[in-house]
Amino acid sequence: MKKLVLFYTLFILLTGCEEVLYTEEPTNSPQGNFEFLWNEVDKKYAFFELKHINWDSVYTVYDPLIENKMNEEDFFNVMADMLYELRDGHVNLFAPFNVSRNWRWFLDYPQNFNYTIIERNYLKEEHFITGSLKHTQIGNAGYVYYGSFGQPVRDYDIDFVIDYYANLKGIIIDVRDNGGGMPENGFTIASRFTSEKRHIYTTYKKTGPAHDDFGEEQDVFISPKGEKQFTKKVIVLTNRNCYSATTFFAASMKALPNCTIVGDTTGGGGGVPMGGEMPNGWTYRFSVTKTLMPNGWDIESGVPADIVVQLDLTDEANGIDTILEEALRLIEEE
Repeated sequence: MKKLVLFYTLFILLTGCEEVLYTEEPTNSPQGNFEFLWNEVDKKYAFFELKHINWDSVYTVYDPLIENKMNEEDFFNVMADMLYELRDGHVNLFAPFNVSRNWRWFLDYPQNFNYTIIERNYLKEEHFITGSLKHTQIGNAGYVYYGSFGQPVRDYDIDFVIDYYANLKGIIIDVRDNGGGMPENGFTIASRFTSEKRHIYTTYKKTGPAHDDFGEEQDVFISPKGEKQFTKKVIVLTNRNCYSATTFFAASMKALPNCTIVGDTTGGGGGVPMGGEMPNGWTYRFSVTKTLMPNGWDIESGVPADIVVQLDLTDEANGIDTILEEALRLIEEE
């Protein structure tokens, strides 16, 4: 079993970090491009078994729709519909005139977040802006909002936050509506909330043509970093619009005994995307790895909240964030 150091596995999860495969050039026709893309997905996609997808049946449905005289837009739409069957936000087809995407991982669920309420009624005007972290004290808790893992978190940023709220009962980290970005930012944050090295999850890469062909497991750990660690109560707020790097961050924090996830299950995005090029020059990407938490849960399905709370519509109308209020209540509990 290969043990990986802190950043090695997570570094490959950067949204721009995709493998590009080179294969023999097939026929550049609608049928040739269809066969090429269907076969690439068939051999390398990671979640057929998790999602109970019969890819052969997908071929049977879409093959009759391909006509070699069809125009580019019609062909794109058929290919996009085929990829949509994977139900994966990391699956895209890129043409000069459009990008296919599947956003059902959050569009079918309540938003459970209203930034205007956070900004006006909780952060208010005089909050701190430390790098990409917005934070303030609310009662006996430090409240930190981080809106995008695409924005860097320096060691100084999180160390300042830890030191500033060190004497309070707890810290709340709000990553709702954070769609992902740079996973190492999550490690920078999480490493300040553990006092010992902990196993957070295990990754597997698709290595063979069969749908269950995966390579050697790669265990990922988090270790304490910085001059200080905050080991009192930590609460992470999540909703369905937490995706990709944010799901990995939620999984990391869930492994810490002093952390509680409050809100809704994250949107998933637990597979590293691989890129490639079709014979007609269009490019694509899809997930080629899977990641399991220590209890065996595949985070492609999202990281479940420890305490499920929905944003109450009456509270929202009155400028109250139900989920944040529950976190504040938990901080106050002895």
